[in-house]
Amino acid sequence: MPLFCPYCLTQQAFTYPKCEKCQNDVPRDYIRNVRQYPPVWLATFGFPGHGKTNAINSMLMHIEKVDRIATSSFYDYLDPVTDRRIGEIRLAAREGKVDVPPTEQTATMPDPLLIELTGFPEERTNTLVIYDLAGQAAVIPNEEYVRAIKNCKTAWFIVSLADLNRTASRNDDQPRTITGLFMKYRQAIEELNVSLKGRTILVNYSKGDLLLEELPDKVRDYLMDDPYYNLVNSQVLPEHFLEEEYRRKLEEISQALREFTRERVPGGGAFLTQAERKYGLNVEFCVSSATGGLGRQTDIIRYRVLDPLLWAIYLNDKVLDQSINAALIIDQGAYENDRPIRIFNQMSNFGMNVASYHVGERLPVFDSGQPPSQRPTSAYIPLIGPILDGLDSSNQRGQNLALLLLTEETPLDLYDFFQTHWDQDLHIITTDPNIAMDWPKRTFIGPHDTGFAIEELIERITEARRT
Repeated sequence: MPLFCPYCLTQQAFTYPKCEKCQNDVPRDYIRNVRQYPPVWLATFGFPGHGKTNAINSMLMHIEKVDRIATSSFYDYLDPVTDRRIGEIRLAAREGKVDVPPTEQTATMPDPLLIELTGFPEERTNTLVIYDLAGQAAVIPNEEYVRAIKNCKTAWFIVSLADLNRTASRNDDQPRTITGLFMKYRQAIEELNVSLKGRTILVNYSKGDLLLEELPDKVRDYLMDDPYYNLVNSQVLPEHFLEEEYRRKLEEISQALREFTRERVPGGGAFLTQAERKYGLNVEFCVSSATGGLGRQTDIIRYRVLDPLLWAIYLNDKVLDQSINAALIIDQGAYENDRPIRIFNQMSNFGMNVASYHVGERLPVFDSGQPPSQRPTSAYIPLIGPILDGLDSSNQRGQNLALLLLTEETPLDLYDFFQTHWDQDLHIITTDPNIAMDWPKRTFIGPHDTGFAIEELIERITEARRT
C-alpha cells in the first residue's frame, strides 16, 4: 500500500516520521493507521459562498459527539493543525457564530485535517484526510493549490442552488452552473495528469433549508427528519445508529436527487451524462443544511451533516475494492533509457499501487509508491514464481496484476503460469522480439515506444473493468 505525505502528497516509505520532501513532521499515528487502514482522502470543491467551510465545520462538530449514537466509537486529531482548527470551530459554535471568513487560495497546498474515527460506522477505523479548498479554486485555480485533490477519489461538490445565479463577492458576473463546476474540476484533474475514470463526485446540495419548496417531498421530509440534527446541543440521547437502514436511505435519497438534478437543476442532465458516460465517473448525491436559516441566526441547527461523511466512507470501500495493486518486475537490462521509472510514473498516475521487483528476487526492491532505480541484484536464477505466489497470497483489497519488463531472457518458470489467471493478469513488455513470443499479454517495443506500450496496457485494464 503506498504511503503519502498528507502535506505535500509525496510517496515514500516513512522510515522516520518526517517527510523527505517538505520536511514536515508527519504524525506517528497517521503513519501507523494508514499502514493498516487505507486513508479516506476527501476534498471540498465548489464556488465561493456555497457553504463549503460551514459544511465541514458542522460535520466536525458532529464527529465530536458521535459516541452518543455509536457508543463504542471515538475520534482523535492526529496533528496540531487539526487540533487548533477544530478548537476554533468549537469556540465559534459555542458563541453562536455561523458566518465564517472565506478560505483563501494560496500558492501551496492547503493544510489537511487529519482525523482518526474508530467505531463509526461499524467496528472500523478510518483515517480521514480532508482538504477544504477555497472557492476561488473553482474559478481560477492555482495548480499547486488544487494538487490537494490528486489523491481524493471522492470529491465533495458543495452546491448551493440558491446561490448559483448570484454574483456578489465574485470577480465575474456570469451565472454559474453545476456543469461549469464540473468543467473546472475536470480541468484541474487533467492538468495533474491523473485519470478521471473511477473517481466519484458526491454532490452535496448545501443550504437545504432554502430549497424546501423545490425539493421532492421524500427528500424534504428526509432532510427535516434527521434524528441527529441537534446532536451537538441537545442533552437528549438520540436514537442509536442503525447502519444498514441508514445506508439504504442514503442510496434512496441519492437516487431521488439524481432525478431532481436531471429534471430541475439547470445543466443537471448534461452534467450527469458527461461525467458518467464520457469520463467514467460515478456521481452520487446528498442534501444538508449547516446553519438552519440564511446563515445569520445564532441558534445553529445542522440537518444531515453526517451524510457526506458516511457516503465518503462507503465510497472509499468501493475504491479499495476496485484498486489495482501492480507488481513491476524488472530484469537488470531494462534500466537502459530509464524505462522502469517512466513506466512506474505512468502506472502511478493512472492510480495503481506500484511495487517494484527484480526478476529472481521474492521481495520488492522498492515498496509501493517508491520509484525504482537501478541497483545490484543478488539473483542468479531468472524466476518470477515467488513474486506471483506472494501476490496471490496477499490480502490487499483490489485487483492484483503484474507487468514484466524483459530485455535479456524469458524467466524459466514463466509458462508454469500459463492457463492460470496470470495469463491474463501478467503483461509482458519486451525489447527483444524473440522473448515470450506466445504469451497472451505481450507487447514488443522499440527503443522509444515505452509510453505507447503503457497506454495500451492501461486501455486493456480499463476495458476489462467495463466487462
